[in-house]
Amino acid sequence: MRGQSEAATALWMNLVSNEAENARENFEVIKVLIAAFQVSVLPSKAPSPLRSAGALQRRLMLVIALVFGASILPLSSLAQDARELEEERTASTKLKGEHPLIELMRTRKSALLPELLGVHPRVYVTDKELAELRERARTSHRELWQRTISHVRALGADPPPPPAEKRRQQNDVGIAIAEAAFVYKIEGDKKYLDAARKYMDAAVSYDIWGYPNNKPNVDLAAGHLLYGLAWGYDLLYHDLTEKERTRYREKLIKQARLMADYFKPKPGRTFAYSQNHTFIPITGLGVAAYALYDETPEAPAWASLTRAIYDRVLATYSEDGYYYEGFEYWIFSTPWLVHYLDAHAHATGEDLYDRPGFRLMHQYVAHSMLPGGNYVFDFGDIFEGPLTRAGKGEEYPRTHPQGHFHTNYNLLYRLAQRFQSGEAQGVAEWLKRFDQVNAEDFWSLVWFDPNLKPVAIEKQTTWHYFPGHDVFYWRSDWSKEATAFAFKCGPPEGHHTAVLLQQFPDWRLSSGHAHPDANSFIIFARGEYLTGDTGYAGLPMTEHHNTLLVNASVK
Repeated sequence: MRGQSEAATALWMNLVSNEAENARENFEVIKVLIAAFQVSVLPSKAPSPLRSAGALQRRLMLVIALVFGASILPLSSLAQDARELEEERTASTKLKGEHPLIELMRTRKSALLPELLGVHPRVYVTDKELAELRERARTSHRELWQRTISHVRALGADPPPPPAEKRRQQNDVGIAIAEAAFVYKIEGDKKYLDAARKYMDAAVSYDIWGYPNNKPNVDLAAGHLLYGLAWGYDLLYHDLTEKERTRYREKLIKQARLMADYFKPKPGRTFAYSQNHTFIPITGLGVAAYALYDETPEAPAWASLTRAIYDRVLATYSEDGYYYEGFEYWIFSTPWLVHYLDAHAHATGEDLYDRPGFRLMHQYVAHSMLPGGNYVFDFGDIFEGPLTRAGKGEEYPRTHPQGHFHTNYNLLYRLAQRFQSGEAQGVAEWLKRFDQVNAEDFWSLVWFDPNLKPVAIEKQTTWHYFPGHDVFYWRSDWSKEATAFAFKCGPPEGHHTAVLLQQFPDWRLSSGHAHPDANSFIIFARGEYLTGDTGYAGLPMTEHHNTLLVNASVK
């Protein structure tokens, strides 16, 4: 232990004498300090003065000193929602001539495959593929499927009546439509068809999709409802009457027009391509475009607009797998990336998955998870901070239904399937052992590859460094009793933004869900936080994080 402390002290002296060139080199410091810290906090059979309260306090002070020394200067936070909305409305002076999206709309692939013209279903599956999925549900995927049909939300309650303006109500309606329609096509039980119809009728009855005073018809709720209603229409096409098809189709066309008009490129218009308020609604537009491709003359243009915007979404996405908006937003946002990529691949034959950030995404999920599997390292906007950590607050029933952490871990089944990654499969299986839950369990029937052997979490590395965002995670092992540590010192959206902002003048950063928390750290040991973050519980201010202030302010 003496040798570890001396090594840490020597590294600290190097830091303060400017011998280390940058923050990335200094992660060696963290490895040493953790080794020292671990001895202090983990149980021991023999009493030792190193494990006294005073010694622990001194070691925590060493952690703080070393972390601060190893970091770059704190970064100021970008604007929150009000300022971001204003920036959205302001034309950029950097954009001259034709908007870059127009060229992408002309050149990127978005046409429906000829063999799918006049065919339903076609967006994600065909009738032939549904037959194969029914066989899976009875055999290789029986356990996963039984879990799905045990809690079909459209059977549990009626949809909210119009205007359905409470938070997330319309989001849930969109997901309920997709779920009930898909389950019906697998099970064939009319109760699921009736439930899907009821929720589809509710979606049609909402005059405004979303909130009347905040981007009505063009934001998150509209994206959810376009996805749900369009895929429900596509799946149930031959189970609906002509009158029903006409009613649902006309509502889809109306809402898709509003969405497309809002997102169409205009002179000087910039987009927050890397932010969920762009790619969630535009995913809904893409699904609607492929569902209606040969049923309204506008649909091909919607498909080309969506494909153009996704060209930028993918180009600006994290290169190292870290998700800058925080883990809550990984849970909320990532399904929509997958839903578009899958719809586009099935409808056009073009696979857009092969991005480094997608290949590495399971690393972010695994290392963000706390040892007990019931919460995460909570950098950025995530739930209610200390309230959620304590199992309290208004959000807890949503974040932990019946006490089970809602993580959407089954997304890793899709990534494991696509990249044939045993590590991603292993992370998903690890999270399943914690009884975590998914918003769309029914997708596991499509995504899970039973022939892909998982790499057990115990055989995966216990630390990971995300170089694009300068975030480092470490844990003593993968057990529930592990000591775990996270350190963050990079720019909110990653180092790659500096180059890409020059390359894409139509891209506008939107880092409102990130916090001004460069240099901050979180420590978890013996089943509890020794330091934690604020989440949504407080203002995103540097003084509310475990980091350094200069003269009581950020410089």
